[in-house]
Amino acid sequence: MMPYRNGWVLLAAAAAALAASAPGSAQLEPRRLRVLGGGADASLYRVQAATFSGSDLVVLSGAAPAVHLFEGNRQRSWGRRGRGPAELTRPQDIVWSGTRVLVRDSELRKIASYDRAGNFLGTRPLSGGMVVRLEMAGRDTLVEFFGQQTQTVVRLRGARQDTLFRYGHSGEVIRLSAPGAPSLTMPPPFAPRAVWAPLPDGRIAFWDGQENAVRLLDGNGRVVARLPLPADRHPVTGPDREAWFATAIPSEIRGQNVFAPLRREARSQVRFPARFPPVLSLRGDPSGAVWVQQTPSATGQRWVILKQGQPPVHIRLPSRQTLLAIGGSELAALAKDADEAESIHVYAHPQRPGARR
Repeated sequence: MMPYRNGWVLLAAAAAALAASAPGSAQLEPRRLRVLGGGADASLYRVQAATFSGSDLVVLSGAAPAVHLFEGNRQRSWGRRGRGPAELTRPQDIVWSGTRVLVRDSELRKIASYDRAGNFLGTRPLSGGMVVRLEMAGRDTLVEFFGQQTQTVVRLRGARQDTLFRYGHSGEVIRLSAPGAPSLTMPPPFAPRAVWAPLPDGRIAFWDGQENAVRLLDGNGRVVARLPLPADRHPVTGPDREAWFATAIPSEIRGQNVFAPLRREARSQVRFPARFPPVLSLRGDPSGAVWVQQTPSATGQRWVILKQGQPPVHIRLPSRQTLLAIGGSELAALAKDADEAESIHVYAHPQRPGARR
């Protein structure tokens, strides 16, 4: 009896291990707390980014006003369109720096600073190359410069710009062409690429696009730890492919559907991988954990939370929702309905008591 009994124990253990490593297993869905915008409220339009400061959420949108601060049930908005010092033309990134709100404007090549009431505090011009990102790592303001072969992450301190680290990109592209349509050049769909995210203690989470771990870098860009990545890889589905076509190929330009022939041709030219790479993007958690995105939003974004000394936690958002911000007790996700109307769904942080459905 004993060998037979041990055999069952071994089979049960193997089944449990297989279930734990299977894509989609033990996916937790966070509990929704409230919805911001949507319906008759058109203030949130072309949402670009969002970030928490405690329980307060600030959202950046493309319309004027561009900045929206939600403090409980109160909303305050500012950010007039224009080219003046306090005005914005193409805002793309927003971060908290202490009690200040910083906004990066890609067209005006500046960082505009406001207080919590929306009063303009000042501006910093961005020079030295094409800046594609603004972040905060602890108390450090970071910007990322785009180069033809390398990306450079820089820390801003007064007038100084100190390089933290550089990383390369493959440069691999696909070129789409069709008679009667403009040609397009873009990276292959869902190809592995290096990504990084700031952490609240000043460290940086970095994946080089190949390694089976996320590196943790200190404030000088040195590797101080590694977080192993789960072995599961999720399949690329039909809705994922359709969503890629919808976002990668413009539907129209200046009111004309000139890309229609290209879209038809692309369906025969473009080849998709069978599975997603282990990392699509990274985000930092106020607890010091790292969130790893495993799938896009077409069928529901899947994330795995990694923290040293703790087992991975798997999270899944509803379909057509994109994670925007992670706070100490809440999450914010951008949702779009069938008519592309936008709203912000706020969820309880899944690692807080009573946060799960």
